[in-house]
Amino acid sequence: MARPIIELGNVDLFYDKGKPVETHALSNVAFSVEAGEYLGLFGPSGCGKSSILYSIAGIEQPTTGNVSCDGKNLQHMSENELALYRQSSVGIIFQNFNLVLSINILDNVMLPMAFRGVPTGERRAKALRILTRLGMQQFAKRFPYELSGGQQQRVGIARALANDPPIILADEPVGSLDSVNANNVLDFLAELHQKDRRTIVLVTHEAWSLRDAERIIYMKDGKILKTESHTPGKTKGAPGTDTESPTVHAVRHLHPVHVQESLNNKALAALYLRGYRPEELERFELFIDSLFAGAISIARFAELLDLSWHKGGMGLWRQKAQSIARSVHEAQRKHATVTAIVNEIEKTRPKSLLHELRELAHWLLTDTGHRPDRIPYHAFTDEIRKRLLRQSISSDFVSFLNTPQKKGGMGMRIETARRVATKLDGIV
Repeated sequence: MARPIIELGNVDLFYDKGKPVETHALSNVAFSVEAGEYLGLFGPSGCGKSSILYSIAGIEQPTTGNVSCDGKNLQHMSENELALYRQSSVGIIFQNFNLVLSINILDNVMLPMAFRGVPTGERRAKALRILTRLGMQQFAKRFPYELSGGQQQRVGIARALANDPPIILADEPVGSLDSVNANNVLDFLAELHQKDRRTIVLVTHEAWSLRDAERIIYMKDGKILKTESHTPGKTKGAPGTDTESPTVHAVRHLHPVHVQESLNNKALAALYLRGYRPEELERFELFIDSLFAGAISIARFAELLDLSWHKGGMGLWRQKAQSIARSVHEAQRKHATVTAIVNEIEKTRPKSLLHELRELAHWLLTDTGHRPDRIPYHAFTDEIRKRLLRQSISSDFVSFLNTPQKKGGMGMRIETARRVATKLDGIV
């Protein structure tokens, strides 16, 4: 039997422990993954699958229990050691791609190597080799917004492979793709497993996407229900047959939304979240639908706006989440229809995300001696955005700020980087 490369020992994970909104995300989770294994984590949205993935990645820290990778206990690592671990041991593929929009495809793939100090020429050559393997070399000079969803996900995979990690963590990697592109992504993950013998851990709520897994762990309410062996290629179902999560299904069918109301809710989302991505607008629309259908309270609505993205929320920074919830509550109090609420909000159009990020960037640079016209400004705002949406942690932001500009960072002294990161932490 191959040695375990990943081990979780009696892991419990709480979010907001001791607070009224305390969530027990993982309960006594224990399992191991052998080197070179293809494991699937399967269950409904919110059951704890992604929490396991982010614990393995060293992004989340269990409340109790241990997570080990290749014999090293992640709980015993310093922030710097965890950052190095994420750079070298795991490659993460996200559902929403997480590409840096302000740099081209080649630079996106080169970026992880820059943080490890790989020389520019070597980074470029390796990034081109990976893109060629994925059939994406002809798009090297294009920007993410010029590519389709399937192409962006292939770039996301290329970036995850940049530092040759032995472990690939895939968080709903086909959730935003059509059936053709979804199958292409799954084909490549299978190739990485079969030919490269990489360890794959795939999180999904769609049974058909487990087709290549060798073992499946079934989860519900933060607990493992059962574990069973699986024959690759034997999973029933097909793309498009099981794409709606149980939560979404319940909202849509128990509290149906009239077509006109749905259109108004889309307009409301667009007003509040100008400049946000389609998948973010879609999730916000679901929360608005649920609120106006009476499925959730205004307090729960505010919690969902503040809850981080990979935990099923919007990941808005606290002040923005509270501001939107107050605004919606006040509009609800004054008006009986969604149409009237939209009209009311439109009178004072909220700032766009780009405008907000610019203001935050200027505020963070105050008293640092760094001017916006002398720094990689777009990269800076991209990193601020990821931090605000809880797609990165404070130590990652510090590392970016401290990395020299020629290597893709901000070039701040470590003391300044920590001060700026702490400032931003205060509103996340």
